[in-house]
Amino acid sequence: QREREREEERRRENEAMAPMIRTLLAALLVALVMVVGGSRAVMANSISDQMKQMREQMQMRMDGIMQAQRERMQNLQMGSNPGANITVRSEVPLSVTTQMSSSSPNTQRSSVSSTSSGGTSTSSFQSVRTSTSSSFSSSSAGSGGASNGNATSSDRVALVIETPDAQLIFNVGPTLEKIGIKVDPLLDEKQAGGAEAEAEDEIPETSFTVKRVMIEDGADINKVGSSYPVLNLTIVSPIFNFTYKEAEDGKSEYETCTLIKGKNASEISVIAPQAAVSSTFSPNMNVETQDDIMAAAVELFQSSPLGVKSPDDPLEASLHLSLLSSSTGKTSLVKAEKLFSLKVPPQWMESFASSQEGDIECSTKQCSMTDSSCLFEF
Repeated sequence: QREREREEERRRENEAMAPMIRTLLAALLVALVMVVGGSRAVMANSISDQMKQMREQMQMRMDGIMQAQRERMQNLQMGSNPGANITVRSEVPLSVTTQMSSSSPNTQRSSVSSTSSGGTSTSSFQSVRTSTSSSFSSSSAGSGGASNGNATSSDRVALVIETPDAQLIFNVGPTLEKIGIKVDPLLDEKQAGGAEAEAEDEIPETSFTVKRVMIEDGADINKVGSSYPVLNLTIVSPIFNFTYKEAEDGKSEYETCTLIKGKNASEISVIAPQAAVSSTFSPNMNVETQDDIMAAAVELFQSSPLGVKSPDDPLEASLHLSLLSSSTGKTSLVKAEKLFSLKVPPQWMESFASSQEGDIECSTKQCSMTDSSCLFEF
């Protein structure tokens, strides 16, 4: 009897505790669900943040790669050379000076003093004040409109060559349609005497001012002695070769072979290098026959055929000059590599890269005497 009573009592106690147990189990289950759900939410938020950071990092890397690619293309088209490379073969001593002018903002200025060894100039750089008129002033890779496809360059590049009896000045820029060539005698000026001539003699060969070397467009060839100098000046680039010839009787001939026929030369900007060069050379060419001159010219003036392999190819232009003095009969050969670079509309580069040999057009134009209005049109 007592055993039955104890069992009955335990049953009643279990029935009384059952609601409490169910309530506790329900609370534990809710707590577990909250913990699991919270963990999932935290994990989801963590993964979302990590993916966002990865996307931002990838975007930053892509932006950096694209910027580097843009700068590389700009540098390639503008040319990364600090200054022209000058090589000379000459029977007489001569000096070669380059200068640039630019009205572009944020320009860099530097000058280069050079010495010659074996007919090739070796340059050393030094910084100069921006107010120095005889220094270089041109756009660097980040100025002069080179980094902005809608802007144009304002650079003009000058090359001055002096032999014992003549001075030749070549100018180009700010666009390709602007070209000037000028030849003046030197012996006559020095022999004439006077205060002005003496003042000119006091100016060092390497201190040409911008005013002296920046000339008007067109050809202005004067007699050296009793006749005109015999010269052959050629501009060499991947998209055109332009040659100006002056005979002893003063007759001129312009010749060009080009991939830009029919295009507007005013849309082709001239980009100056980053520094000016000034070099002096001693005689370094022995000539016994005319064949010796021809052999030296062939060796020095090697050039590649017209054409652009890739839209990223640089458009660097060089100048080749042969000058025969009518008064001394001596010959000088000058090669100025990377004298300037060209900037063209981007769509042109695509057409240049796809051009064929048959797309090259050559033309010749002749002028009588020293007709400065006889300008060659590309």
